[in-house]
Amino acid sequence: MRLLVLGGTHHVGRAVAEVALARGDEVTTINRGQTGTDVPGARVRRADRTDQAQLRSALGDDSWDAVIDTWSRAPRVVSESAALLSGRAGHHGYVSSRSVYTWPIPAGGDESAPVVAGDAGAAASWRCSSTSAVHRSWPGPG
Repeated sequence: MRLLVLGGTHHVGRAVAEVALARGDEVTTINRGQTGTDVPGARVRRADRTDQAQLRSALGDDSWDAVIDTWSRAPRVVSESAALLSGRAGHHGYVSSRSVYTWPIPAGGDESAPVVAGDAGAAASWRCSSTSAVHRSWPGPG
């Protein structure tokens, strides 16, 4: 599998890259190169993803089987990244958090559970808006 990880030097993104490489996948990471260390064995590209031109250049004309994005801040950045990658990967995984769902989360709740309102706090609102941005660019099957 050809996997693109946006970020890939910290936390979940790094873990995804390491596991994918361990199972023999071809992994490309795109990050600024300013924090963390690159995952040995990954193909590394540099870009500040808040700059759409830099991201576009780093992506080149390549395509992937899957993309993993763990960005937790500005929804605009997630939206722009998803739009740039739409049609260039078979799957898009946006790692959000349970903070986007209204409390209490129902037992067995899934992605269709009710989400927080825009005033629920910056982190939850950003994640909720980012998740919506990905759904607009990647409507999913059917």
